[in-house]
Amino acid sequence: MTTTYRRTSNYECEELEDELVVMERDSQAMVTLNPAGRLVWEAIENRVTLDELETLFRVAFPDVGEDTMRNDILAVLNALVTTELAFIDEGRG
Repeated sequence: MTTTYRRTSNYECEELEDELVVMERDSQAMVTLNPAGRLVWEAIENRVTLDELETLFRVAFPDVGEDTMRNDILAVLNALVTTELAFIDEGRG
């Protein structure tokens, strides 16, 4: 089984300079995303794996080390899941 991530459809977004503020409509929980976080947000519009996210990051941020990249991606995913802006799916194979 492969773990995938996807975003909710119950959100609102607002751009503020180079950041994106995303709010879950029911709880009104908010997350502010920098350009790296925004890349994660845009990628999880469809189901995506951590490996697929890392591939996107390698292209967008080639100077970031592997460990830092994985930790940054996981931090964004954790924030999105905690606020119910994203969900973890088990089972894509």
